Amino acid sequence: MRGGVYFLLLFLLMPVPALARDLQEPTPLLHPTGRPDAVLPPEGSIWIAAETFAAGPYSGGGGATVGARPLPGLVLSLHQTSFDDGSADALLRLWPEADRRPALFLGAAGLGGVAEDRSLFLGAGSRLGPFEATAGLSWRGSDRSGVEDWPDPWGSVRWQDAYRRFAIQAEAGRVGRHREPRLTGQYRLLPWMSIGAGAEWRRGIFTTLTLSAPIAELPVRTRPRTGVTHVAGREIWVQAAREQPLAATLGRAALDLAPPDGEITLHAHEGGLPGIAVTMMAGDLARAAAHNGSPEEIAGNALFRPADPPGAGPLLWTPEGTLLLDHGPGVENSGWVSRAMLDAGLEVGHPWGFRAGGALRLTLDSTADRLPVPQLEAAVRSDLADHAAAGVALERLYLMWNGRLAPGLLAMVEAGHFEEMFGGAGGELRWQSFDSRHSLSLELHHVWKRESGHIAVWRGTGRTTGLLTAGYDLPGRDAAATLSAGWFLDGDAGIQAGLERWFDNGAGLGGTVTWSDGVALGLRLRVPLDVNLGPVPLALEMRARPHGRDRGQRLERPHQLEDLARMVGLGRLARSWPALLDRGNPQP
Repeated sequence: MRGGVYFLLLFLLMPVPALARDLQEPTPLLHPTGRPDAVLPPEGSIWIAAETFAAGPYSGGGGATVGARPLPGLVLSLHQTSFDDGSADALLRLWPEADRRPALFLGAAGLGGVAEDRSLFLGAGSRLGPFEATAGLSWRGSDRSGVEDWPDPWGSVRWQDAYRRFAIQAEAGRVGRHREPRLTGQYRLLPWMSIGAGAEWRRGIFTTLTLSAPIAELPVRTRPRTGVTHVAGREIWVQAAREQPLAATLGRAALDLAPPDGEITLHAHEGGLPGIAVTMMAGDLARAAAHNGSPEEIAGNALFRPADPPGAGPLLWTPEGTLLLDHGPGVENSGWVSRAMLDAGLEVGHPWGFRAGGALRLTLDSTADRLPVPQLEAAVRSDLADHAAAGVALERLYLMWNGRLAPGLLAMVEAGHFEEMFGGAGGELRWQSFDSRHSLSLELHHVWKRESGHIAVWRGTGRTTGLLTAGYDLPGRDAAATLSAGWFLDGDAGIQAGLERWFDNGAGLGGTVTWSDGVALGLRLRVPLDVNLGPVPLALEMRARPHGRDRGQRLERPHQLEDLARMVGLGRLARSWPALLDRGNPQP
């Protein structure tokens, strides 16, 4: 319960305008602890829900759910009750509701859980006035043959008032961990908070609390930075900013330094890694700045090509502070494990692509001590309690180089302590043609297990991990999907599917599903806050994932070529092009 308080910080740290939206907005009340629903939460939103049985045979028990909707038709959630080690659900809507056609969706429940709680489901739903009905079939898991032969029916009916403040829902049928009929009432107390109560057959009376937030509406964009690192005649090299649109960063540099006429070329790079370059007419830029033109007209006369590497420029000093809230199910009935940490880091980059960085981690609070004692000779992350008890420790310390080897081919070589549990050496190759949405990368590392709270590594713990990853930039949104296959840190082969989405306010939302001797789901949200700790900008990062696992674990590196290349790529520039003339309030 103590760990859930830290997740509440995510909502309390939101600026007041985001929490004061009109209660009459057409956003449905969430029932994330119940059966699958055809009515989805707002796109790009996250939520956390707690359910506690107050009376009946299950009195004192309960569960928690963390979920996200990163894309219009995709919902991912991670949950754990007092009676299991946690599992995940995934729902994919095939098409939304339309005239005379119900919404249709399919999905999987109980991923990573026990066999009797695993199921595949297919459902449909429709609205009729204040009523919303969902029904479908589910196929239960089996240790012997994957799924049972005969499907189970299930369904729900919900009524909501016209202002979306109060709802009553009735459910029945078997899907995933849900077996008994239940009746729930829910009331929206605040735009971001709902409370409720209900009864479940053979279990008792329960209460619910749901916190939700639309990520895209959070007014958390940090103050703009100019980002110019080098000027050579009519060519300008600009360092990209993670927390603001790429076009806005380039546009501010062009408006400040463009000559009165002729051409100007802007080269975007991330710590010396070259990305996209755009050549535009200074006259077009001046007319658009005087409201006699537009970014679209500038694009019509502009030339886009791969950027040249920055051959000169000052060292790039990047301090960063991160408040990290890590929450998720443990193992062997240990309940949910929570960690609250503060990372303070500094990275120094050279225009030639060299980087050196490090960070200290202060553990503010942790419940990892409830995890069982691991077998140290085989531990990957099951010794989490030892690292969480370190207090102040070195989280990472590394040296790396990244650059372009050939057109479309990027490379990275790195060595050091990549994270709090592993250190070693390795590298990554990534191929993506200039105007393609598809990419292919290969990463390979040899690492050793680190001693908790120390810079030393354990002898005899060396292992090699490597993954081949295919990526695809989704059209219409600043989002990318990946599929990786290879060897994880425990030496077993496996597959991981990932999805990342970034928003104009600098926030990022991601999810992964990993298959390796079981299935595990992870969710991550990162929000840049308009708060500084002295010269250090502060970000809030929330993670929801299983804790204390040894199987299916991936190395948590400080940088990946996929993220760096996306920040300065053609797709990000094209999607943010309307913000080219958004000067904001530049910060020195």
